[in-house]
Amino acid sequence: MKIKSMVILAAGFSIFSNSMAAAPIEVGLGTLKLNGVLQTVYGYSQTAKWSFSEKRVRLIFNGDMPEQRLKYLVQLEALVSPALLDARIQAIGWLPRTDVFMGRFLPSFSFYMPRSSAALEMISYPLLVTRYAMWRQMGLQTTTRIQPLELNLGVFNGYPANNFSDNNQGKDLLFSASAKPLGCLQVLGYYWQGGTVLRSAYDTRRDRFGGGLCLERGLGRNTSLVVRGEAALGQDKPRPSGITSKSSGFYVHMGLKPHPKLEILGRWDKFDTQRADDGTAWFAVGVNYYLSGNNAALFANYIHKEVELPGAAQNDELLFQVQVAF
Repeated sequence: MKIKSMVILAAGFSIFSNSMAAAPIEVGLGTLKLNGVLQTVYGYSQTAKWSFSEKRVRLIFNGDMPEQRLKYLVQLEALVSPALLDARIQAIGWLPRTDVFMGRFLPSFSFYMPRSSAALEMISYPLLVTRYAMWRQMGLQTTTRIQPLELNLGVFNGYPANNFSDNNQGKDLLFSASAKPLGCLQVLGYYWQGGTVLRSAYDTRRDRFGGGLCLERGLGRNTSLVVRGEAALGQDKPRPSGITSKSSGFYVHMGLKPHPKLEILGRWDKFDTQRADDGTAWFAVGVNYYLSGNNAALFANYIHKEVELPGAAQNDELLFQVQVAF
């Protein structure tokens, strides 16, 4: 299925590329814009040794219908099956100061969702995101902007991640808010109340709540600094046992740009549960070189991994990534 998806995407890309070279893309109503993301990684780990891999091969179709006050986005990924990632409609101006999102998309959870994968500063997501994120969901979300506040309310099918449907007894709810009290400072908070199907008759409550701060500041004509921190707590409660399992995670990220084309990065990640032997900590450093902003960039990351599990093998990673986004 993956090979079939890649062939379909390649054929579609070829058709659109040829069309764009000959004439502008024409659609029945509104506008259409084609974007894409290609990320190739060459890396070393203590378990897998040296290897090449494709991280993302994506095509993104988006546009708007101004008279109807609608926007749309469809995103495809060649490395998964089914190839569809996002299929989202955005209604603008139907409600005061509020946009309405409907379909399958990333809910507004943490600083990293729904950030574009082409805008990630480091090759890997923070542990907090990979362990807690519900990733793409079918549902509805409203985003209300009253400066300096942004408020998000959503209802979704819920866990498991990347679903198209579910049979949970209830839907998952999202509440998140961010504010920029100062131009360089952003404050974020969120709460996800949800569940996932455990058996045909029972489901598991999965609640996550947290928040963070992000400081982005210019230090000179060509120098800038980003400092970001986030912490979250999770509670999983299977039914009918009712025994609650708690977990927590946090990260601290710093990025310094001594020049617009060069960025030096560091990040400390931690994730743990109530068990005494399953904590994980990552210490990552990186250097990015932006050939043309995020559209053409080179990444180098070294990740030192510490685990509490006795006898667990170390699996530090050295990763190099080439990114092209258009």
